[in-house]
Amino acid sequence: MIDEVLARKFIDKIASYTPHNVNIINEQGRIIAASKDVHRVGDFHEAAWQMLQKDSDVSCVTQDDSYLGVQPGVNLVLTCKGKKLGVVGVTGNPDEIYDIALIIKMSLETMIEYESHYELIQERKNSKLQFLNTLLYTEDSDVQKELSSMAKALGYQPKLLRLSVLICFDTQADRSALLEALESSAAFTSQDITHITRNGNLLLFKSFSQNADEIFADYRFLLDEALHEFFRYLEERNLTFHVYVGSFQNNLAHYRHSFSHCRWLKHHFKSDGESYICYFYDYVREYLTSQIPFPEIHQIYNVFSASLTPDFQKTLIETVTSLEENNYNLNTTSKKLFIHKNTLVFRFNKIKQFFHMNPFQESSDRNFLWYLAQYLRQKG
Repeated sequence: MIDEVLARKFIDKIASYTPHNVNIINEQGRIIAASKDVHRVGDFHEAAWQMLQKDSDVSCVTQDDSYLGVQPGVNLVLTCKGKKLGVVGVTGNPDEIYDIALIIKMSLETMIEYESHYELIQERKNSKLQFLNTLLYTEDSDVQKELSSMAKALGYQPKLLRLSVLICFDTQADRSALLEALESSAAFTSQDITHITRNGNLLLFKSFSQNADEIFADYRFLLDEALHEFFRYLEERNLTFHVYVGSFQNNLAHYRHSFSHCRWLKHHFKSDGESYICYFYDYVREYLTSQIPFPEIHQIYNVFSASLTPDFQKTLIETVTSLEENNYNLNTTSKKLFIHKNTLVFRFNKIKQFFHMNPFQESSDRNFLWYLAQYLRQKG
């Protein structure tokens, strides 16, 4: 079926390039657009109708022919993807205008194919947007069937293992251009799912085709390899970026949790002006701690906090947190805190003496101090 708005748009364009009258006839044999004889719009075109009913692609009408509502000229069937859509007719002497009619037919078919392709692209974009909104923002636990159906319609394998990657930028860059660069990189596959989030960040659910044991052992290397070309693209344009890698998922209904893990990382690791990458699995304990309701942890530690001075609390938070991050290595921790190793030892000895604990020897002591530090941080 030929869209009448498209037909009129084409006629308006072609009218300024040829003195000949051009008619576009739909599949019912009705003229829907005419460049010169506009009064004929809506008339029945018998020659076109017969062409559409029979296996005929060309009809040259002369003065001697007698068709209802037809003037001398050349009529050519319009097709798109092998389907007859209608007829384009050019009025005049068939011997003189045949080549012109062919060019007009080709131009109109090209325009129809382009519009058809554009509509398909827009339809896919709309379907993908609906899919992603359901995937990321719907909390209904019984949405698995709907998501699987939508994913299959878009060509995504629902049960494939994917890893969420949130890419954020300090500067105002064209997000659509960045997304296009990501999707055109060599390592991007048809099973990778991309999205521009409501906050203007790029979200990628990177798919993996390897065996699970290979993926879990090497996923950081595999991800770095997959994003290397895109990161180089960003660096060449002096764009500072921050990457937050979430959790693995193979159930579409759980993808929003993976996305929330990325957002948690983003909230807890503030930009320092340099590009970096964070992995959620490096901070699982911190994440789980953040999910404990504050009243619950308050009931455990409130008495301790009431006995500690503000300066002691600050020292405890800074020291314990940094020691944990550096696996209780004193040399590394002192460098991270920009203090002498002896100063660090002095500070930590005060903590050990106050609680009569030794986290270097007892994991239970280490856990106690870790959760106390997190409580004091939240309380502060």
